Amino acid sequence: MAQPLPTLKPDFASSRRGDGVRSALIWGGTGLSAALLAAAAVLWFRYGTAVFFEIIAAGFANCF
Repeated sequence: MAQPLPTLKPDFASSRRGDGVRSALIWGGTGLSAALLAAAAVLWFRYGTAVFFEIIAAGFANCF
């Protein structure tokens, strides 16, 4: 006969320790994504679509 599984109680003290770090990482990633999106929009409006894509392609070619 199958035995019931024991109920695990959450350890609230240990789960709250990493909340500040996790929150900072999420906000930092969100801010970085927003900055990159804003930079892309500025390049797009400043140089137009053809030059924008050429700049992005040249940047990738330079990296690799």
